[in-house]
Amino acid sequence: LPDNDFCSGALPITCGETLTERTATATLDTSPVCTQDITAPGVWYVFEDTSGFTTDYTLSLCDGSTTYDSKLTVYSGDCGALVCEVDNDDACGLQSEVSFQGDGSTTYYILVHGFGTNTGDFSLNLECTLLPPPNDMIENSIDVDEIGFPYTDPGVVMQAATTEAGTPAGCDN
Repeated sequence: LPDNDFCSGALPITCGETLTERTATATLDTSPVCTQDITAPGVWYVFEDTSGFTTDYTLSLCDGSTTYDSKLTVYSGDCGALVCEVDNDDACGLQSEVSFQGDGSTTYYILVHGFGTNTGDFSLNLECTLLPPPNDMIENSIDVDEIGFPYTDPGVVMQAATTEAGTPAGCDN
């Protein structure tokens, strides 16, 4: 059996990482069902969202390396008390992909499994995109003159801030 055949043995995956494996030697899981039934053996991964920032996540089996009709299911919580977040069957042909938003402090368990009784090789990719802060654009700016100095806001995610083109009217850059 694979090391990650059960939730308790889930292997870690991180942002920007692509992992390859197979489900052929795994066993059938009895995890909670989201919208897609779990009818084929699967393997588990764990992603610990510790960024502290709201982030969009995409887990995908759609790069062309998955050799069977796949499904993806994402849970939060603990292995003994999983809570369904999102699942998918057939986002790109017979392959699966899910997108969801994280709060920066949740652990997610990912089950890669198959449609019907299908098993095979797969390539799982995790992409992460920080959401820009609410005051990212000039029209949502914070008037620091009214708040006072020094002004600090730990809720502003500078790593996700974008560059706005041009100089707005009445603004001296």
